[in-house]
Amino acid sequence: MPTLRSFSAALLLFGGALMVGASPIVAADWVVTSLPSGYHYRLAVGLNGMVYACGGSQLHVSADDGVTWTPGGVIAPNTLPQALVCSPSGALYAGDFAVGVFCSDDACATWLGVELPQATHSFSTGCFAFGTGGEVYAGTIDGVYRSSDLGLTWEARSTGLLGRHVRTMAVTADQRVFVHTLYPAQIDGLYRSTDRGDTWVRLGGNAPYFSALIAAPNGDLLGTSDESVFRSTDGGVVWSSSGSGLGANENLTSIVITPTGRMIAGGYRVDRSDAGVLDAGDGPTRSSAHVLRQNSPNPFPRSTRIGFTLARSARVDLAVFDLTGRHVATLAEGVHEPGEHAVMFDGSVLPAGAYLYRFVADGVTTSRRMILMR
Repeated sequence: MPTLRSFSAALLLFGGALMVGASPIVAADWVVTSLPSGYHYRLAVGLNGMVYACGGSQLHVSADDGVTWTPGGVIAPNTLPQALVCSPSGALYAGDFAVGVFCSDDACATWLGVELPQATHSFSTGCFAFGTGGEVYAGTIDGVYRSSDLGLTWEARSTGLLGRHVRTMAVTADQRVFVHTLYPAQIDGLYRSTDRGDTWVRLGGNAPYFSALIAAPNGDLLGTSDESVFRSTDGGVVWSSSGSGLGANENLTSIVITPTGRMIAGGYRVDRSDAGVLDAGDGPTRSSAHVLRQNSPNPFPRSTRIGFTLARSARVDLAVFDLTGRHVATLAEGVHEPGEHAVMFDGSVLPAGAYLYRFVADGVTTSRRMILMR
């Protein structure tokens, strides 16, 4: 196994969630991507806008919402990740029930094993979720664990859960926690906690068996089951199918929403919705009333101007990445006053191609794409 880093140190790289705005989710049709079929793909979205797909131990990366993919290297030999998560810093985490958790913070060039506390069979972890108050939730084959100190210590939080094998979990912005659990060799059901996991209530309604759950920025829940994607707008009680076009026996295991509002679902293959499912509009990208503007000119031959507007004083981080996720430049950082701001990006020493610039203000991240031409 590669060199271990402590789990608490690894979690310091976490601390936020990708937000794309509180807009309504609509149904969508689906089209298959170019990735080879036959794997149980796990998906994640980085804060630089990159979409990551892990099939077996092989990672693939897309900079255009899943239209095209490039190889991203091998995580570790003999790994079959059950979870894939990106941190706000851009670090990527992959969790395997049998082998453990691995982390890459250098654009997937190298991976390090992450040392988990209580690393026994009962703590085998297949999913993680993060609360807005800094809590870390681990879904294991023996219930839910919660940490309030970045993984230094853990507390069991499974009161009310009948099935203890946590298959998937999601946390909404208002701190509701959802898990789908299993008994040994059979399905239990969907549970909700409104007290940070202290107690759980089994939900009725028409929820199917979920292999993946995510919380959308507007509070809706999305879940995958077999070859279908479902949506709930009432806190997980009533579920409806979201679109058509997914293949039979696809066995979906993962779903993400990209910064442009498109859904990408992974199973034996990877599918993308044929249009954005969040009505984000065509105007500037907005995050908590702050505005990130498209660079101008775009495309650009040498340098370009990037503007942003702050509704109030905020800590800002504006950085540029290439399509592999490698950090290229930091354009702005630190506390900025409200109002209009602009920076120049000089790409004269860089190869031509597409780049992404990532804007973080008040802990909310948005990204845009720009083209350097010669």
